Amino acid sequence: MKTKIVCTLGPQSDDEETIERLALAGMSVARLNMSHGTREYHAALIDKIRRVARKTGKVIGIMIDTVGPEVRLAIKKPITVKAGQKITLGGTGLALKNYKVTPAQLEIGETIIVDGGVLALEIVKKYKDSLEVKLKNNGVLEPGKSVAIPGARDVLPILDENDEDDIAFAYNKGVDFIAVSFIRNLKDIHEVKKISQKYGGEIPFIAKIEASESIPKIKSIVKNSEGVMVARGDLGVERPISELPITQKRIIEVCKEFHRPVMIATDLLGSMEKRVVPSRAEVADISEAVRQQSDSIMLSNEIAVGDFPVFTLQSAAQICKDTENYYEKTTKVVTIVLDKHLEWHIIKNLKGIALMGSLKMARLATLMRGVEPVYLDDLYMDSAEAYIKEHNLQNYKIQVIDMGKITDYKKKIK
Repeated sequence: MKTKIVCTLGPQSDDEETIERLALAGMSVARLNMSHGTREYHAALIDKIRRVARKTGKVIGIMIDTVGPEVRLAIKKPITVKAGQKITLGGTGLALKNYKVTPAQLEIGETIIVDGGVLALEIVKKYKDSLEVKLKNNGVLEPGKSVAIPGARDVLPILDENDEDDIAFAYNKGVDFIAVSFIRNLKDIHEVKKISQKYGGEIPFIAKIEASESIPKIKSIVKNSEGVMVARGDLGVERPISELPITQKRIIEVCKEFHRPVMIATDLLGSMEKRVVPSRAEVADISEAVRQQSDSIMLSNEIAVGDFPVFTLQSAAQICKDTENYYEKTTKVVTIVLDKHLEWHIIKNLKGIALMGSLKMARLATLMRGVEPVYLDDLYMDSAEAYIKEHNLQNYKIQVIDMGKITDYKKKIK
């Protein structure tokens, strides 16, 4: 399978047995959402992922996803609400994390969106430090869910003190990717990289595209980041939702231009949180992302809190495989990578099986479309030949990367 699958781990998928089943079913990268759970929880989860990778021999990347400038519900337990019901946000009402906008900046009648569109709230009254809102539909207010308030992120830094602590945690635990929410412009990217440099600066930074103002600046954002996530939840709230497919395609095209990996996220198999069969629209959605040659797709709640995490991943993998089999030819190439370090764009352009002696570099390849990284801790030409024989790859095209140069391997392996 050429398309990679990123899985968000959570309460339904954080035990070692399930992580192993996910790894064997096609998980390339495990995502840890820092908006939920403690650092102690995530540290233990990272240790489990690494143990599973060693046990299965699979190369699994780990990505943390920072909270960023996002307002979230800070309530302790779910609250059922009904259309027409009035509630108070902020002040002495329902607590909000990161809410620093003065209500005077908002207008009566404006709409607040909760959890990417699960609930819509209309502002009906403004107070000094709170808002009275009226529910437009029935639903449940869940702890930690996003709250899209007009103008709220404009006064928030791209990373706050908690986010910086999460980045320090990522370096301490040796994760492979750091995704940062709501990247809007080059200033945000420079701020992220400045903070990252304090801890070493070598972990690739994935820019999450979910703010409307990021779209006109998409080329400069892609060029100056190591990868991009098309976070369609908030992006579909901030921009006309009818434009979302076009916006997704445009971002994929820009990422191709600059040789950056791109992942498509949000609602890919959302119905499978509770169902064993995806909707037909979801199947078509994944297939289209594959056809557009997105490097990866990301599964979120359906893996983290869904009832069927492993089956959901298997379903996504089968859709990817069937689409690839129809539109693409099989790549029969084995690349023996003797270098311990390669430039990002070289890794991005690898195809087929890549035998690597650097585990760090192999993990970087877990986000790249079309390359299957295989880690051999004693990689040299004899061990590479032994692997090729053991796995009956003698009829594949074999090439070698040494000192950054790619050459065909002339020796006949029998």
